[in-house]
Amino acid sequence: FVLLGFIVFTIIPSRDLDPLTLKLEDYNEGRKTPIPYNTGDFTCQPGWCLSPEQVSPEMTGEKYFFCGSIAWDQGEKKQCSVTQTSEIVSNLSAAEAESLGLDVTTIAESSYELIDSSEQYTASQYGALYFSRDLTSTTNGVNYGDTIVAACKSNIDDFDYTDSSQCDKYNGIG
Repeated sequence: FVLLGFIVFTIIPSRDLDPLTLKLEDYNEGRKTPIPYNTGDFTCQPGWCLSPEQVSPEMTGEKYFFCGSIAWDQGEKKQCSVTQTSEIVSNLSAAEAESLGLDVTTIAESSYELIDSSEQYTASQYGALYFSRDLTSTTNGVNYGDTIVAACKSNIDDFDYTDSSQCDKYNGIG
């Protein structure tokens, strides 16, 4: 096969092609790299942990958990107020991208809007930003960050790899 390749290579005449030049402007008319994001309330904890329970293997006697489930409210899916997204995404212009605010509240709505927005613009679209909460988010009139930190501290017990000083890490932008 190698010999055949060398023969073909020597028989075929030289191909002098013009260089292929790709320009961002040719494929991005109008908006420049639109990045959708949510502008309003969103589900506080949109996902589920596959193992929300405490893990305690008999062989080792350890106690630990996965997915931060120690601070999760596994019950009803609550909505968090999200008010700081416009401030956060305003920094996208420094990366030569444009923010595209959308009124979505769930993962499903976000997925549909991502598809729709990608068809509305000829510009390249590389993804989206959806915030489930920010530093000022509230649910039922209570600061969400305070709620999950308190849940963590009340469930911490005597886990082997976590203590109450780490509970503050569950607060923040999600």
